[in-house]
Amino acid sequence: MFENWIVSDVDSIKEHNDMIDQDAEKDYYDGKSGTTVLKRMMKMPYKKVLHGPKLFKSTRFITSMKYSPSFLNFATVLEL
Repeated sequence: MFENWIVSDVDSIKEHNDMIDQDAEKDYYDGKSGTTVLKRMMKMPYKKVLHGPKLFKSTRFITSMKYSPSFLNFATVLEL
């Protein structure tokens, strides 16, 4: 899920977006419903098309690769 890649860098999305609850915790979320996790972290209803791109732009690829094996696989294939 795309949202798993977003929540793979909780610290950065909290720092750069006021729509994320500051109590949101960093964890390994692959294998869980990233959409559900993200909805719980947000202070407002999550809108995939509106919020997804903005939140993803706030992630750091190095951190995302560390906390999301699926993102690491994706980045490896693209040679990022």
